[in-house]
Amino acid sequence: MTEGSIGANMQPMMQMGFEAMVGSPAMDEYPAEPNDEGFVDVAMIAYDDDTNNYHFMPHVVWVEPGTTVRWAHTAKGISERRTHSATAITPDLMAGYPRLIPENGASFDSGLLPGSHDSEFDAVGETELIRYGPYTHTFEEKGVYFYLCQPHYGVSGMAGAVVVGELWEENQGEGWSPGMTADLSPIVEADPVNGPVIKEKIEGDLRTMVRHGEEGGEGGGGH
Repeated sequence: MTEGSIGANMQPMMQMGFEAMVGSPAMDEYPAEPNDEGFVDVAMIAYDDDTNNYHFMPHVVWVEPGTTVRWAHTAKGISERRTHSATAITPDLMAGYPRLIPENGASFDSGLLPGSHDSEFDAVGETELIRYGPYTHTFEEKGVYFYLCQPHYGVSGMAGAVVVGELWEENQGEGWSPGMTADLSPIVEADPVNGPVIKEKIEGDLRTMVRHGEEGGEGGGGH
């Protein structure tokens, strides 16, 4: 794993069997395989021993165009009830923020998905998911899509990325920008309180993971 991309607060999640990256070309895993229901799942986690420990797991997924990603609360034994969202980072959804999804890519926003671990659970694969939600979005256009949780992006930088298509072949191809190249300083200007946290998360963790994960794919010698 890329040095600096896995903080200490992520270790409990990984110990519970959650992966930080799925479908990584560098690990000869491209693309992430949908489950029997046709979804690639991303869990929304609030670790119960640390009120600032919020995560999307996996942080980054690599999928083919036309794949549907599903976000849902998890009941895998470590997560408290919390309300989350999966919100694309665009100026329309996050005022003053740069667009961090492909120019031709469809925006997405789950709205607030209330967490309530008192409800009945629906079993999905090996992870139980809360019935409030889940939220799904189908990614049709190739590119790098960054998104965040609106209630928690300023608390612990709760954000993630979906990489659609074989971008590592050119590394600067269509869809690599604006997510991987846009200047993130407007985030801090528009959001002085929460902006520095999410800016650091994208620059220091997510972009690093995307670059690390695409290395060694087709055109990089990994297959």
